Amino acid sequence: MNPRLSTMMLLLALTGVGTLTACQTPCDATNCGGCCNAEGLCVGGGDVSACGAGGNACSACIAGQSCSGGACVVAQTGCGPGNCPNGCCQAGVCKTGNESSACGMGGGACTSCPTGQACGANKVCESVSAGCAASCAGCCVGNSCSNGNTADACGTLGAACQTCGAGQTCSQGQCVTSGCSPQNPNGSCGVGQQCLNGTCCASSNVCSGACCGAGETCIAGACCAQGKTCGSNCCGSLQTCVDDGTGALTCRNICATTNECPTGTGCQALFSSNQFIGYGACLPIANISTALCAQSSDCSRMGLAACAPLGADGSGVYAAAKVCVPNDGAPYHGCNGSTTCSGAYDCMQDFFGDKFCTKSGCANDSVCGPGGSCKTLVCDNAFSSCSGSSKGNPGPGCTANYP
Repeated sequence: MNPRLSTMMLLLALTGVGTLTACQTPCDATNCGGCCNAEGLCVGGGDVSACGAGGNACSACIAGQSCSGGACVVAQTGCGPGNCPNGCCQAGVCKTGNESSACGMGGGACTSCPTGQACGANKVCESVSAGCAASCAGCCVGNSCSNGNTADACGTLGAACQTCGAGQTCSQGQCVTSGCSPQNPNGSCGVGQQCLNGTCCASSNVCSGACCGAGETCIAGACCAQGKTCGSNCCGSLQTCVDDGTGALTCRNICATTNECPTGTGCQALFSSNQFIGYGACLPIANISTALCAQSSDCSRMGLAACAPLGADGSGVYAAAKVCVPNDGAPYHGCNGSTTCSGAYDCMQDFFGDKFCTKSGCANDSVCGPGGSCKTLVCDNAFSSCSGSSKGNPGPGCTANYP
């Protein structure tokens, strides 16, 4: 064959090989346990000039920082045998000791292995036999070639095998810090995160070994659900946060009527923008202004003897609830027993069986005022009719705006 032709064919073949080598899969989280450098190559991620993990882009740590767990952190000082027994010290930072650029253990000074040597399994610089180095695609242990993809024998291109440190795995022939997972609960996470129980958690959400979720707050060492925080306390599922009447916030049991509350307390109706929110909170009787009730007997502990619809007085409170009131015959108060209503008000009984003084004979809701409702009640006047309805008979009257 023509020598010049042979030379050209060889050059073309070499060019082809070089082209194939350059066509690699882009570096990302699916194929890189370390970090991806500016050239798109996966590197270990443990160097201050190329620090990262999980296939993210490498970062260059600033002065005074070291690369630890794939993240730039403030460099520790005073590295020595006492705090770095399984690695070596480099610029005051404890390194894993299994890298050729920082090889050693026992807290001594790291060694940078010279050309032809690599940091071996015992974390000392070792020479690699020329025969293994020339023919091994993985890594060498003396004269033996290993595939170089295990944590206890990691390496490539005939270099000496390395033993990866705790929390590291072998990726593409390099020891890299493993990502956080249930299988690796001490793995690496992104900046501002911690590996907690195998899951990356924002450092601000860590709460006594737990990771608080969205909207939760760490209170007294426990995650408190959204809407349950109450000053320095966290209310239970059947509690609500209220002003105890003195300006202090406190968690109190939710209630619908006073008889659900412990002795010495009553069910204070809760309002928002002057509207009843549908439930109350158990508060000391001395701090109650509007006690919820289901029937008159609920009100005895409050020193009251009647239970009347809330909002029947046209106050604009739209509510399907009843509250304790005096049994004195005043407008929208009770008229139980022999008590009679004053003025132009009649004693009427609602469909719950409670009697109160109200306007009778209404034609529509507007007569009853905002929040009031004209409904069919039963006349209970002792000696007279209720706007045309005699005692014991149904007739229209103002009551609360029940649904």
